[in-house]
Amino acid sequence: MEPYGVPEATLASPHYQDAILWVYSHMIVIGLLTGCLGIIAEGERAKKWTARLLLVVHLYYTYLDTRSSDSFLGNALYKGTASIAPALIVAMVSILFAHASFCTRSRSSNG
Repeated sequence: MEPYGVPEATLASPHYQDAILWVYSHMIVIGLLTGCLGIIAEGERAKKWTARLLLVVHLYYTYLDTRSSDSFLGNALYKGTASIAPALIVAMVSILFAHASFCTRSRSSNG
C-alpha cells in the first residue's frame, strides 16, 4: 500500500487486516456470482436484466473508487496516481456490462 500513502500504523492494525480479508473475500464471491449468473441465465431477457443489475453494482463501485482517489473527483484518501487505477478498472468493467445490457446481439442469417 506504499504507492497509496497509507500510514504504517494503519497497515499494522488488526482492523485493517480484517477489512482487507473481507474485501478480497467479497470480491471473490462477486466474481463467482457474476460468472455463475452469466452461465445459468437463460434467454435474452434474463441475461440483459442480470447484466443491468451488475452494471448498477459496478457503477456504485466506480463511484466508491473514484471518491477515494487522488484525482479532481476524489478526496485523496489514497495518495498518488496509482489510486486512480482501481476506478479505471471498474469503469472498464462497467462499460462491458453496459454493452451487455443495452446492445443487441448480432444474429447470423446463416445459422
